[in-house]
Amino acid sequence: MLGKLNIASLSLAVGAMGQYWFYGRSFSSIPAWIIVTILLLPWLITFTITLSKRPPFGPRPLRFCLLFVMCLYALLTISAEVLDLFLHLPQDGHFSVTAARIMMYVGLICFIPFIRAYALLRRSETSSFQGIPSAPSDKI
Repeated sequence: MLGKLNIASLSLAVGAMGQYWFYGRSFSSIPAWIIVTILLLPWLITFTITLSKRPPFGPRPLRFCLLFVMCLYALLTISAEVLDLFLHLPQDGHFSVTAARIMMYVGLICFIPFIRAYALLRRSETSSFQGIPSAPSDKI
C-alpha cells in the first residue's frame, strides 16, 4: 500500500507547481525557494512516510499524517483560488491560469488512494481493538 501512496503522491508535486503560479505572483517579494518549499510540504511529508516498505510508525499516526496532508493541500488550493479571486492576477505569456489550475487540481487526484488508505487503516485499527486480528499472520 505504501508504494501506491508514494506514486500517487507525485500528483501533489505537480499540484504544487500549479499552486506556485498563484503564490509566486501574489508574493513576489518573498524568494521563490521559500514559497516552493512551503508548497511542496504535503508532498515531502507523504514521500517521507511512504518511502520505505514499512511505515515509520503505527496505523493511527500514519492515518493522521494522511489526514494532515490532505487538509494542508486543500487549504493551500483554496487559498490560491481566493487570492486569484480577490487580486485578479495578471496573465503570464508563458503559462496560463488555466494550465496552473489544471496542474493544481491534478494534485487532488491523490486524495482517492489517500482516502482509501485512511479507511483501511481505520478499519484495521478498530478491528485490532475488538480482538480481531488485523493481519493474516496473527492467530486467534
